[in-house]
This record gives sequence, structure tokens and C-alpha cells, in this order.
Amino acid sequence: MPEEHKSDHTHQDISLKDLLDIQKWQEIQDDFSDITGICLRIVSPEGNLIASSCEKATLCTEVLRNSPTKNRLCGTCLPTFLSGKAVVDKNLSFYCDAGMYNFISPLIAHHDKILGYLIMGPVILVMRQPKEAYETIAHEFSVELEDFWNALLEIKAISFHYAQSLMKVIQNVAEYMLQSSSRGKEETYAALPANTKEALTKRFEAFLDVAFELSKADIGSVMSLPKDTNELTIEAAKGIPDAIVKNTRVTLGNGIAGLAAEEGISLLLDNTVADNRLLHYFKRPHLNSSMVIPFKTEEGRVLGVLNVGALNTSQVHFNKNTLQMMDTFARLAAVSMQP
Repeated sequence: MPEEHKSDHTHQDISLKDLLDIQKWQEIQDDFSDITGICLRIVSPEGNLIASSCEKATLCTEVLRNSPTKNRLCGTCLPTFLSGKAVVDKNLSFYCDAGMYNFISPLIAHHDKILGYLIMGPVILVMRQPKEAYETIAHEFSVELEDFWNALLEIKAISFHYAQSLMKVIQNVAEYMLQSSSRGKEETYAALPANTKEALTKRFEAFLDVAFELSKADIGSVMSLPKDTNELTIEAAKGIPDAIVKNTRVTLGNGIAGLAAEEGISLLLDNTVADNRLLHYFKRPHLNSSMVIPFKTEEGRVLGVLNVGALNTSQVHFNKNTLQMMDTFARLAAVSMQP
């Protein structure tokens, strides 16, 4: 076979399983679902399941198990081009007849070869309707309204903006893992997102959107620590004046963010702080609690810092469980921050 044709054939034969560390990805998916309460799955270009972070919803496995219309409903768990029945809209989401949505994103290789699809859901967009509003749907699927409603309560209700931010974060993670597996090979199979300033800014903004939704914070920022520097800069912020965002520079070891970055540790600041090094930093009367969490690689290198705070006017008060959840999120997000 001529050499030029051999390369094309190799590109045609490559699959997602050849590039993606499925075991590592499974761990990431599990972390994602643990902190968000939302299922995540990857399917092949034919629609076959490659990895999933949770079992199918109770609505599918139990409530509709004996329904004569189960196949019609469950068929909408995949779009038509994956042998399902759902139609993907311009927002890359598709609707389930039970009133839920899934979001989908392709994982693409060079030469426009689709390696697979990342699917998040099901979720309820914005808010659940009153129980009575689902009576017609329950009747259509021959199930009791109470059973249908109780199963629907398991499904997370989120905003459209949050759904998009979640997809952006987890897609960036998947793309980075594909990039890493391709690095150093003669052919780079994964189609990589451009690391332009604009792309990085959108990535950091998505990190912050998700962090705010998870923690219910009122104020916060994402700071980066470029390689071969000892200075943190703000890349995305909420509730912070533009002048501060633009001019803030924090060297390692200075301030609470600099301390967290230098030592690679997550810090919780509230009125229970006992560490003398931190007491000085918790003299901010407008905050009732705050967290500072480093973004770290598996090797322990710090790539940046996440800062979030809850105002005194808020009913939110961060605790050790919140810190652990945000630490998991920062570990997941850090995967796509690596150069």
C-alpha cells in the first residue's frame, strides 16, 4: 500500500477507545456526577455506550418498565443520527417526551472524523412544573401521576446557562485528554480547541459559572498561574470591580490566594478559623465565609486558584463539605488548564 494511502487508512480506523483512557475518564465522569447530580455518558458514532457515570433514571428503569409506550419514550434518549428518535436543536440539546432535556457535543478528530459524542442529562430546564401539569404525560405513558412525579424529583433542574457552562467545562476536559494521548505521535488524531486568549477567557468564565452554581457563592474569581512565573492574575470574576480585576497581581506566598497556590492546599475561611496564618485574612466584614482552592495537576503543579465567597447578607455558609465538593471540581477543571 502506498505511504500516502496508509496514513488515510489509519485515520479512518482510529476510534475513541484508541485515544481516550476510559478508566481515567470514568473517574472524571463519576466526579462530575457526584458534584453536579447530573449523568454523563460517552457514546460511539453509532450510539453504543462507551462510558456512563450513573445508571438510567428511575423513571426509565422502574416507573416505565411495564409501560406499553416505554420504547417510544426511551427512544428519545438518543437523537435520530444515533438510531434514536430525538431531534437535536440549534443549542445542541434534545427533548425527552417526559419533559426532560439532554445536551450533546461531538468529539471530533482531524479530517472531520467524529470519534464519539458526549451526552449530559437528563435534566429539567429552569424549573419543574407543578405536579398536576404532568398528569397528561403520566396518563399518556400509562403510569400513576404520583409514581411519575416522585421519579421526576430525582432529575436535576438547572438553568440553560448553567447547562451550557457544564458542557463547556466537561468537553474541554475530554478534548484535553484526547490531545494528551495524541501528543508525540506522527499523526495527531484529536481536533483540539485553540488556546487563544479569547478561548481561554471563555473557559475560565465557564469554570466560574459552574463554581458559583455549585457553591451558591456571591462573589469570586478564577486566577491563573502561568508556567515559569510566581504571580497570580485574575482571568474571570463576578462581583469584583473591573479596576481590581485588571490590576490585581498576587505573588506566591502573599495573601490568601498566594498562600493556597504556594502550598497547594484548599482553604476555608469563616469564624471557626484556627490557623493563625489565616486569621488576618478573615477580617472582611462583608463576607461570612470564603474558600480558596488551587487548580492542580495530578503531579501537584498549581495552575491557578479559585476564590469564592458568601456575603453576610446570604444564607449560604461554606463548610468542610462545600470545600471538599469544590476541591473535586477544581481537580476536574484543572485537567483542561494544562498547557
